[in-house]
Amino acid sequence: MNAPRSYADIKELAKTTGRRIPDLLAMACNNDPFYVMPSQERQAQWFAGLYERLNIPQGAHLRRIHYKLVSQPDGTILMVFDGGERPYQNTEACWQYLNSASKAARCLSLVSPDAFIDARNPDPVLHRVYETRRAPRLRFTWDFGGESWELPHIDADLADDLDWSLPEFDTTGYQNGAHDEPLHLELISEKSTMDDVVVPLCKELGINYAPATGFQSITGVVNLLKRLRQADKNGVVFYISDFDPAGAFMPASVARQLEYWRPIFAPGLDALLLPIVLTKEQVIEYGLPPIPIKETDKRQNNFLAKYGVEGATELDALEALHPGELARIIRQAVKPYRDPSAKHQACMAEYRADAAVKKQWDAICRPYRWRLERLREQATAVLESYQDELERARDALAKDLKGIRCELDSLQQAVKTEAHEFDPVLPDSYESAVKLPERFGGLFDSRRDYLEQLRHYKTTAPTND
Repeated sequence: MNAPRSYADIKELAKTTGRRIPDLLAMACNNDPFYVMPSQERQAQWFAGLYERLNIPQGAHLRRIHYKLVSQPDGTILMVFDGGERPYQNTEACWQYLNSASKAARCLSLVSPDAFIDARNPDPVLHRVYETRRAPRLRFTWDFGGESWELPHIDADLADDLDWSLPEFDTTGYQNGAHDEPLHLELISEKSTMDDVVVPLCKELGINYAPATGFQSITGVVNLLKRLRQADKNGVVFYISDFDPAGAFMPASVARQLEYWRPIFAPGLDALLLPIVLTKEQVIEYGLPPIPIKETDKRQNNFLAKYGVEGATELDALEALHPGELARIIRQAVKPYRDPSAKHQACMAEYRADAAVKKQWDAICRPYRWRLERLREQATAVLESYQDELERARDALAKDLKGIRCELDSLQQAVKTEAHEFDPVLPDSYESAVKLPERFGGLFDSRRDYLEQLRHYKTTAPTND
């Protein structure tokens, strides 16, 4: 069967494989985008109906929709439950219901996945901006000051007008800025307290930075995939987070959203996600102090069971006790996926193309250049003989140049024909050898099938029950 993308598909997969449904999900049943249950589907339909009825504009913020619902007359907005209906009120429970319903509506495509803005997380800092990519092509210039080679009129310095240049060719489209890099790279961080390290480092490395104060939203993931599609190249996402129940699951949460939305917003492109900081091994290696986990954190049991640690550890501890180590770890993680020579190689490819084109065109123009110079010498000799009697000799000069004019026009037409027919085979533009690794052991790889990727979630990240 094809990769599952719905409640029915997951149930069929469970039947086929003989496995429990929770074992086929990477997140809790009520959170996994691949598994929208019938009760959630009813909530999704409720939300989609309100979205259309209240004429919610594109780019709305969910919190404002909450207050729009609260402002309706009492009893107008009724939430649907298995046991009946309840009025929508200005409570935390209703707000959570709205979040769940809107997420389900997007996963079922009842509402556009990118219908809402993400006002909780800061805007990404984009260091890779992709303009329209240009293919290698010839550029034709012919600077002769007019539409044809001109013979001079009577003037004080007639020989100065004998500027009969041949057309020139060069190449363009070999240097394409961010397009010259082999892969699209982004870094996500849950801690703004690391921005003094991360922001300038991302600028230096030329990678996008997508800060997330906590869990990344559907909107944030969709926008990341849109940037991947605009880049039209495979991508790698690096993740840095605290070593705690939430931080340990954040990369898997984003990976699962990437897995679900990639076929829609970046079809045909592959993406990897690699958590790089903070891991249990790094906590031990750097001797970072633990902090108690909040008793109210529902994820703590799974976290403690998986890692067998005494408590959580913050990213801030690494930078405080080992200044510069975070930057070193990020550099080391990014290094295999960058091509520091890409810009230079693109420049050299254009230089080589220009040289090759010039050599071919010069060979074609050699006989024309000799004939053009001979005509220039003849015209100069004629002009010099008339220098002192310009006014009186105008008619005679035009008569004497008539033959040259005809031959010059014929010669120019021949060169124009050659230029229009000139179609050399251009050297290929530079293509970096840096590719996605064939074998990737990190958290997420879009090239894996559903069950193989699921095994990585189960063995790498704690569950989010």
